[in-house]
Amino acid sequence: MFGKKNVTETKGSAPTYLGGGMKIDGKIIGKKPIWMDGELKGNIECESEVVIGPTAKIEATIKAATIKVNGQVKGDLYASARMEVLSQGRIQGNLTNLPGALIIHEGGIVEGQCVTTSKEEIKKIMPSWINAVDTKLKSFSRKEEAPENTEKKLEKQPS
Repeated sequence: MFGKKNVTETKGSAPTYLGGGMKIDGKIIGKKPIWMDGELKGNIECESEVVIGPTAKIEATIKAATIKVNGQVKGDLYASARMEVLSQGRIQGNLTNLPGALIIHEGGIVEGQCVTTSKEEIKKIMPSWINAVDTKLKSFSRKEEAPENTEKKLEKQPS
């Protein structure tokens, strides 16, 4: 009980999570995925993925490799790999991403401009510590972390 504690080192692979009922006023900076279900006023910069959950209310500029919105966001979004507005996603602001990297699902709403730009322009927009050249490798859904043939296994399962 009071003896040595077994301490296991974590590799830091778990995402940062802002739960519902939490409020932050400021800036969030991270390398690992960030999941938001609470409220934020400020800015988010992430080398990996930012997921805005259905209960989230965000007033921020977001810069990340991948951005998925299924809640409310007021502010400009910049993605160097992929941007997705899910069915409950509501964005009031401008979206900037690479050509062919924006998906808006049925029910998703964007009130603002959608701008596609080159990798060179994205590099200028993103913070220097974010590797905007090879960002697809930084996405939370990296293929190298998934078991081999995951997609094939999912397709073969009965529905």
